[in-house]
Amino acid sequence: MTAKKEVLIIGGGVAGLSAALGLSQLGIRSVLVDKQACLGGFAAQYACKATSACVKCGACMVMEKISRAVEDPNIDVLTGSRIAQISSSEGFKTVITQKASDGRTRQQTRETAAVILACGFKPFDPENKPYGYKRFTNVVTNLDLERMLRQDSVPLRPSDGAAPARMAFIQCVGSRDAKLGHLWCSKVCCASALRMARLIKMRRPATEMTFSTSTCRLSAKSFSGSTTMCGKKFT
Repeated sequence: MTAKKEVLIIGGGVAGLSAALGLSQLGIRSVLVDKQACLGGFAAQYACKATSACVKCGACMVMEKISRAVEDPNIDVLTGSRIAQISSSEGFKTVITQKASDGRTRQQTRETAAVILACGFKPFDPENKPYGYKRFTNVVTNLDLERMLRQDSVPLRPSDGAAPARMAFIQCVGSRDAKLGHLWCSKVCCASALRMARLIKMRRPATEMTFSTSTCRLSAKSFSGSTTMCGKKFT
């Protein structure tokens, strides 16, 4: 089999989109496959955290990449699709199944010169941690809050839909945890939580905030190591 100068990219999140756009700039076609109905992965669920100015949270970046990818003639986007089979011999032969809008499943075979795995990540499920997630309705994850801010602009208690008067952010849940064997820092959680806290304080100034972490780690230069941006207590 003589492979075409085309690359198969598995995963349509930020990594997959970036790979496809970068290849296109080099004149290389790509087939971008994602099992979800829409591109963007988890990043497409993040809320813009701009207050009086852009805070460089990156939430807008994925939408810009999606727009460019779907309009790029060098990128063939296949959403709602899965890899059924893949084999290699002087290239790669891949069988892709795609669920059509009428519910039927279609199948196609693509021959490519290379394959890029950009399968993304799986969010940590804190159900077994001692914080009450899935036990108490108003305990939510960082991603839950991102979705809430994106949809409703402000946090609302899942129990009754009311705005919370007090909020606590508990950091490092699932990371920097020797019992789980997760010794690393994700490098994004503190910055994301503080940006959301600042956004919430701007929109609902009366909301009391508590930020609990073993050590606050902020890798973004825009933070300058400050944890007092919200004007409330941090522990």
